[in-house]
Amino acid sequence: MVFANPDKEWETYGKTDPYFGVLTEDKFSQKNLTEKNRDDFFRTGRDHCENVIRQIRENIHPAFAPQKILDYGCGVGRLLIPFAKNADSAFGVDISPSMLAETAKNAKSMGLDNIHLHLPADLPSLPSDFDFVHSCIVFQHIPRKKGETLFQLILTRLRPGGIAAIHIPYQTHTRKAKIYFDIMSRIPFAQNLWNLLKKRPWHYPLMQMNNYSPIRLIEIASSLHCPCRHIQIIQPAKTDTHKACFLYFQRIP
Repeated sequence: MVFANPDKEWETYGKTDPYFGVLTEDKFSQKNLTEKNRDDFFRTGRDHCENVIRQIRENIHPAFAPQKILDYGCGVGRLLIPFAKNADSAFGVDISPSMLAETAKNAKSMGLDNIHLHLPADLPSLPSDFDFVHSCIVFQHIPRKKGETLFQLILTRLRPGGIAAIHIPYQTHTRKAKIYFDIMSRIPFAQNLWNLLKKRPWHYPLMQMNNYSPIRLIEIASSLHCPCRHIQIIQPAKTDTHKACFLYFQRIP
């Protein structure tokens, strides 16, 4: 199965397995999504948001407390919702309408009315005065050329002094993972046969993975008056297929 239409594939995840589409652990698959597992899913989001804010306060801006936030690739709201709880307004953007619908449902159940949801086509018309722009485990699923264009666009949404935290994969973690993605992306029906072995539907989509050059992204950001202020290397877990880092940028006047 080659990558035919990644946007359509993400809508398939949104319709059939939205939580697993965000975090690919078996306990977050639709068939295993108990109330406890769902709580664990959102707990990982809270932990992540606390860590990102702590990184910024320790390395860039000690009093950082963003009130207008943009989360690109918000999925079902795992990170958008914790950010929104401490902000005046939080904007979530996602390619999947079904994911956005699930975010709206989750926000309502948690009593939040300050969340605004959009498709990527809306991004150029969104405000350009965000205190904080964030994206996590999203760019890896976007082809590199398209991702670099998107990267530039979301940085233009920052106000002067605003900070961006962007998760970037830069290297396939293991030889086994490289072989797997090469086979699945290049050999017709390999993914379909793998789906049968995993007891999934025949047309269950392949989650593509792409690496980026952090140096190139830092150069792009610098040209937009958003120098890199901090780099956080993410220590890969045994189950991770790629090595990644968080790049932190700040727009200057």
